[in-house]
Amino acid sequence: MASIKPHKGKWRAFIFKNGIRATKVLNTKAAAQAWAATTEAGIIAGKSGAIPNKTFGDLLDEYASKVSPTKRGCRWEQVRIGLFKRDEIASVKLADLGTPHFAAWRDRRLKSVSPATVRREWVLMSGACTVALKEWKWLDHHPMEGVKRPAAPAPRDRLITDRERDMLLHAIGGDWNRVIGRTYHAFMFACETAMRAVRRDMLQLRKRK
Repeated sequence: MASIKPHKGKWRAFIFKNGIRATKVLNTKAAAQAWAATTEAGIIAGKSGAIPNKTFGDLLDEYASKVSPTKRGCRWEQVRIGLFKRDEIASVKLADLGTPHFAAWRDRRLKSVSPATVRREWVLMSGACTVALKEWKWLDHHPMEGVKRPAAPAPRDRLITDRERDMLLHAIGGDWNRVIGRTYHAFMFACETAMRAVRRDMLQLRKRK
C-alpha cells in the first residue's frame, strides 16, 4: 500500500512492494497517487525500475566487484571503499540517500583527513553513484548533486633540500638497481631538466625576499 504525505508544499509518494522501495515527490496529491499506482503495478509485473531495497554499502560492494577491477587503480579504490563502508553512510537505504548524507560524510572526513584526500574520495563516490544511476538504475537521481566539495588546496612550492637529497642517497644504500634507486634517478632527472626553470625562478624569488 502506498503512503502519500505532504512534503514542502508538494506530495511525497512512498511504496514498499515485494522487497522494493521507491519514493518520489510530485506537485499534486493526484499525481503522487498515480505514480504510486503505476510503480506498484510495474513491481508486480517485474519491470519496475524502482530503487531496490539495498544500502549504499551494497552499492559500493557492487562497484568494487564489477567496476573497480576494470581500472588501473583497482586496489586503491577497493581499499577506499572498505573505509567508506565503516562510515554510517554505508547503512543508509538507497531510497533514502540524499545530499544531507554526503554533506555529513564530508564534514566527518574533514575532521581526520586533508581536503585533498576528501576530494579524491569524492570522485570515487560520485563515480559509483553515476554508474548506479545510469547503468544499474539503482538510483533515480544523483544524491551528491548540489553538495559542495572541499576547496582545492593551494599548490605547493617547496624545493627539496640538500639534506633531504643526502637522506635519499643514504636510503638507496649503493644499490642503484633497486626500485628506490631507479626512482631516485628519475626524481633527480626531473629536478635537473624539466623542473630546472621552476627551480631557478623560485630561487630568484627567495633571494629577493
